[in-house]
Formats: sequence, structure tokens, C-alpha cells
Amino acid sequence: MVRRWLTLFVATILVIWLVMPVTQSTVGQTPPNLPQPEQLVEAEQLNQQAIEFYNQGEWEEALETFEAALAIVREIPLPPDNVRVAAIRQKEGEILYKMGESYNQLSQYQQAVESHEQALVINRELGDHQMQGNSLNWLGLLYEQLGEYQRSFESYEQALLINQELGNHYEEMLILNNRALLYNQIGQYEESLASLLQAWNILQENFQLEVEAVLSHNLGDIYAYLDNKSEAQKFYGRALGISRATGNRQQEAITLNNIGLFFSQQQQYSQALEFLEASRKIEQEVGNRQREGITIYSIAGIYLNQGKYQQALEFLEQSLAISRKQDDRVWVARIFERMGLTLLKSGKLNVATEKLFAAIQVWESLRPGLSDKKRVSLFDKRAESYGYLQQALLAQNEIEAALAIAERGRARALVELLAKRLSNFPDRQPGIKPPTIEEIKQIASQQHATLVEYSVIEKTLLIWVVKPSGEVAYEKVNLQPLETSLANLVTSSRRAIGVRGRGSIATVPRGTSNQGLEQLYQVLISPIAQFLPTNPEERVIFIPHQQLFLVPFSALIDASGKYLIEKHTILTAPAIQVLQLTQKQQASGKDVLVVGNPTMPSVGIPPQQLPPLPGAEVEAKAIAQLLQTSALTGNQATETAVKQQMNSARIIHLATHGLLDDFGYGIPGAIALTPTVEDDGLLAAGEIFEMKLSAELVVLSACDTGQGEITGDGVIGLSRSLMAAGVPNIIVSLWSVPDTPTAELMKEFYLNWQLSADKAQALRQAMLTTMQQYPNPKDWAAFTLID
Repeated sequence: MVRRWLTLFVATILVIWLVMPVTQSTVGQTPPNLPQPEQLVEAEQLNQQAIEFYNQGEWEEALETFEAALAIVREIPLPPDNVRVAAIRQKEGEILYKMGESYNQLSQYQQAVESHEQALVINRELGDHQMQGNSLNWLGLLYEQLGEYQRSFESYEQALLINQELGNHYEEMLILNNRALLYNQIGQYEESLASLLQAWNILQENFQLEVEAVLSHNLGDIYAYLDNKSEAQKFYGRALGISRATGNRQQEAITLNNIGLFFSQQQQYSQALEFLEASRKIEQEVGNRQREGITIYSIAGIYLNQGKYQQALEFLEQSLAISRKQDDRVWVARIFERMGLTLLKSGKLNVATEKLFAAIQVWESLRPGLSDKKRVSLFDKRAESYGYLQQALLAQNEIEAALAIAERGRARALVELLAKRLSNFPDRQPGIKPPTIEEIKQIASQQHATLVEYSVIEKTLLIWVVKPSGEVAYEKVNLQPLETSLANLVTSSRRAIGVRGRGSIATVPRGTSNQGLEQLYQVLISPIAQFLPTNPEERVIFIPHQQLFLVPFSALIDASGKYLIEKHTILTAPAIQVLQLTQKQQASGKDVLVVGNPTMPSVGIPPQQLPPLPGAEVEAKAIAQLLQTSALTGNQATETAVKQQMNSARIIHLATHGLLDDFGYGIPGAIALTPTVEDDGLLAAGEIFEMKLSAELVVLSACDTGQGEITGDGVIGLSRSLMAAGVPNIIVSLWSVPDTPTAELMKEFYLNWQLSADKAQALRQAMLTTMQQYPNPKDWAAFTLID
């Protein structure tokens, strides 16, 4: 899948924007009947020099020269007449636009975004719709590179509207194509197909041969994803025919490569090798060494799938030599990873371990200087290296070493954020090392807790248990006998208990049972039950993996019908090392902030006001009385007031709606508060991420606040943003919580916390009390304490 996406993206790049030469534009030039300022002439000379550098592929020199030109333009005093002002501003916008292209070529995507956003502001000011559309299309591509998919979609939609209004069918087709690739990237293949077919329909009335080649290629790819063999072959054939007719050898090679991958997916390996070898031959002829190395890597994958390990290793050695010569660390890491997998499958465990360690070291060397989002994305895409290495070590009975690797691949971006926050010199904070096995044992001892770490690798579940004494136990669970995937089992178990929206009325489907919760217990708990403490007051901290972050551990049911919360005090954490770092955070806040049932904001298109939560208001007032403070409710609970009070609060309790959408920050999740003229009433996870809080505890008594985007760094959403902001303990919900039982549970939690001073014990007792009146797990098991 990843390989097809990469080649598909390259195919688009060849035609759309990314390698188009920068031309000498007349946009922004002063009308000939008006004298040009001397500085503008000098700036234009530098601008043309920069364009020459750009077209020669000398990106850094181009960028330096563009920057010099921009500095001169910005120093020009603006004249009194609007025509000359417009000329100067146009030139500034033009240079910024080209700087954005240069930054992109250097893979400096954030700087490219900033340049195009500045150019967009200027072109909106000048009313230049064509350039607005161009910048917005660029921003769509760049936001996609940064993983900010919602902003990417928004940029494409704006660009599409502008070009439709202008009647620019060529640009409209390209934007629809780019949007289709974004849908493909996030796995929405039907939407991707619809966008491509929309572009295809426009093409029939506005024929462009080069666009037909790209659309045909990408339609072939998407039909291959959807396993529509006949349509995939038809469009691949069209793309190949056009490439050959037009003499576009590079496009021909890319299409041949993807046809080869298509046949590989169909396990038609001889045909796959035939097309891949044809692609490689063209790449050798045109001298595209990088593409040749990638094709050789794909050929090695065919031999790996056939169990011809020696041939696979020989081709991987050839690919590695090319990538090293190209100084392409990303592909060096990928090749080491595939070498490790090949050696693992062939039983050469020691050498496999060496290669996989080499892959991990290269991946980790790419992290310094990346943004948090890019660090998350990097680990998310290459988690296989850590999984394969765990398998190689366990095959050699290296149980503790495998645990250290499992932990090394967990929540690394969050760990680095927390370490930076704790540092006295955050700007000079070196990369924090992952914990050794001895440090992992020490953390279990310091936490006075039994740690349970899961690792899901294909059809296998690995489970480690670390006792406070330092003893490490390990169990391996074969998931093949399950009638469905582990992820589907988690999803169906949640549905079976009838989860619903806060304040709404839900019905549990007739015939619903606790079978899913019992089955999850058998898979997740039974194999390790003998290693868990017998004293129910002793803490058990679960470190989930992938979809296991959505498991309501408290509600899992053993063979005797007992819930897990009846037997253990339960917490969760994204990684063992996070426990160590959050323990070091000092809660210096003094105040108590309680919010309930604000005057709800409006969301959606068209905007609709969220329904009120009268039960949340009752809850907030009762808790405020317990904590000897006053609750902010209704019009008092404005976003501005709440954010201000959060900064000095020791305890923060928010009883309102929780939302899972991304509100423009690249991080899903928001808390509904009262809107004002100054804000929209949505406290987004992205805003919380930038805050510096000193709270001991935040309770998000709202819907779905423990959910978000599940990645190798844990759940990206409200909970992670609060941890990054400095909060050591957070209570969040795993589904949409019912109103009345939640209010009762929260009151019980604070009563018990006042008595015991132990948050985990207080939450356990609150659940045990609430289940007496509301026995369905949907009413009491949604909340989890993240430590």
C-alpha cells in the first residue's frame, strides 16, 4: 500500500506543481507608462536570478536570492498612488509564492506554508483570484505533507471554488486529482474514486492529454485498492499508452512499476516481475537512479513474498547501494527494515536483529528538528521496524530486550515534549533516551504498580507484565482463532453495550450480551491473570497499543461474571516512560475550576447549536459545593473566562459536550464552552496543546474525550494535549457518556478522593457504587484515569 501511494504521488507531482519550472512572470510588474522605483528594478533582477537557480535545481541558492529580493521590496516606501502600491505588493506576493515553491523542494514544508499563506493574504488584498487559487492548491499539498488533513481539504475546497468560478477547467481537474490523492492517503477510497471520476468527467469536455495520463494512472491505482481488477487494468493500460505515445519515459516507468505492484497484490508474481523489470530498464536508460533503487526494492519484495529469501537479499543489497550513494536515509532505513524481515523469515535471527536495529537507528536519526506532528507521523509510518525487532528478539528468548524495544517505539514524541517541559533549558534539551529494562523495572517500583504493556503485531498479541518487585513475565497470544480482527472485536464490544451521546436517549439492541467483553477478557487478561496482584487496592497500569486504547478495561468480564474493576485498581498510560515523566511534574496551581452546561456554541454546516446538558449543570454545582467553590455555568462559562482560570487551577472539572472534530489545529478534539464576540466557544485540543498548565488533575466529564486519532504515539486528541500542557493526571471518557449516571459517578469520585487522597482508588470506588444503581457498563465504565 505504501509503495503504491508513493509512486502515485510522484506521478501527480510530475504534472501538477512540484517540478514545474518557475517562469518569468509579468504578474506584478509596474505598468510601462509609470517609472519603476530603483529598488523594484534591483529586486526584479534578483528575482530573475533566483528563477534561474530554481530552474537549474539549485534550491538553496534560489531561496537565498528570493529572500534578498523580498527584503528589498519590503524596504520600498509605499507611494501615495494605488497603482504603484499594487505593483509593489504584487511583486512581494510573487516572490513569496516562489519562495514557497523553493521551500517545498527543500522539504521545508512549514516554511513553505508560511510563504504561501503570506502570498495568499496579498493576493486577496489585490483581488487576484487566479493566484489565490494557485496558493490554496499549494497549501492543500503542503498541509497534506504536514499531516494536517482537515486544513488540506479546506484549502483544496477553496481552490476548487475559485477555479470553478473562473472557468479554469485545467486547474479544476488538477485540484480534484490532488483531493483524490488525499482521500486515498487517509483510506477513504470511495471518496477518492468519486473525486477522480469528477475530474474525468470534466476532462471529456476539456481534453488535456497530460491530465488524462495522470488521471488514468491514479484511477488505475484506486481501482486496484478497491480490488476492481478489470477497471484497474483498463486505466493502467490507458496511462501506459499515453505515456508511450507522448514519449514520457519517466511516466511510463512509474505506471509500469504500479502495474507490477498490482499484479503482486494479485499474487501473480511472474507478471509482476515482468513489469517491474521493464520499469527498471527505463529508469536505467533515463538515468533516474533514485527511482531505479525503489523499483529494485519492489522486486526484492516479490521474491520475499515467494519465500525466495536469498534472491530478495541480493536485490536489497543493490537497492541499498543506490540509496547510500544518493544519501537517501529514508530509503536506507526502509531497506534495512525489509532486510531484517527477510532474514527473520529465513530464520537468521542474529543478522535480522542487527539489520532491524540499524533501521531503527536511521529512523530515529531523522527525528531531530521535526515538529511534533512530523515526529508522530514518522513513527506511525515505520512502526513495523519495532514490531519485527520484537519478534526477532523473542524468537531468541530475549524477553526483556523485546520489552525495551516495544517501549522504545511508544509515544516518543510525547516523551520528548514532556522532557522539554521539565528541562531548565528547553531550547537546548537533547533527545531523551528510551528507558533501559532496568529503568522500566525501577518505574514499576516507583509507581507501586503492576505494568501491563501490549503489542499487536499482525495476528499476534504480545503481553509483558512488570511487577513492582522487578519480575518480568511474558505471554504470546495467537489471534488467528478469533472470528474477526482484534480491532473489530473492540469495536463490536463497545457497540454491544449501547454507547450513546451525553444527554441523549439510547436503546441497546435486542439480544445484546456481554459476550464481547468476556471475549476481550479471555484475549487480554486471562493469559496474564496469574501475574496480576490479588489485592484489589493495588494498582494495575495498562499500556495499550493501537485499537486497545479504546478498550474499557474496567468492564472486561471474567469467567465467573466479575468485572475487572471489581478485582483491580485500574489506570492507563500511553507509555511506561510517560509515567516517569508525569511523576516529576509539579502541580503548583491553587484554585479549583468547575464548569457545567455552558451556553452551547454552534457547530457544523449549516451551524447548529449543540443541545443543553441540564444534568451536567447539576453535576457541576454539586461538585463545586464539595470542592468549596462556585461553578461556571450558562453564560458565565465563556471560553475566555475558562482559559484564563485554567492557568492557575489545581483541579479542573469540565462537564459539557466533547467533540472529536479537528477545528483547524491539526489535532482532533474540542470542549464546548460559551461563545463570545472574542471566540467561538470551542476550546480546541490544539489550543490546549500550546498552554502551560499547573493542574494536578483535569476531569473531562464529557463525551469521547479519551478518543482521537490513534497513532504510534498514543491517542492524538484532548488527553495528549493536556499531558503536553503539563497535567500529570487526567480522567477522560472512552465513549459518549449518559447524563444522569455520569453526574452520580463524578460526585462519588470526588467524595472518595477527599477520603482516600488516591485518585485511582476513588475512581474505582465510584464505579463500584454507580454500577449498583446503573448495572449496564455503558453507564459507569466509560471513564479512565490516565497517569
